[in-house]
Amino acid sequence: MENPALKLGEFSTLTLILKTNNKTDVILPIVYYKGYRAFLNKKEVKIEELDGKISIKNISSGTLIIEYRIQWFEYFSAFISISFLILILIKQLLKYKRRD
Repeated sequence: MENPALKLGEFSTLTLILKTNNKTDVILPIVYYKGYRAFLNKKEVKIEELDGKISIKNISSGTLIIEYRIQWFEYFSAFISISFLILILIKQLLKYKRRD
């Protein structure tokens, strides 16, 4: 089985087939983050946040593709977290060595 983790610059996509007689609003049970884009029949549509979820207003039938690309600040925050973890481990190792 493939690892579903995204690599730098890759997209995660979700494809939905919508069938409706009228234009409608769609609220997806997906937590909204910057980096989501939506396409209806290969034309980009606007995504909004509604109560922390993805909301797309006034769309008609067709193929809706939701894609997500990891943003730079997610990499930056992971770098900071790992850096502090390493610093704490080094500090603890030095503290342990001084006891001896």
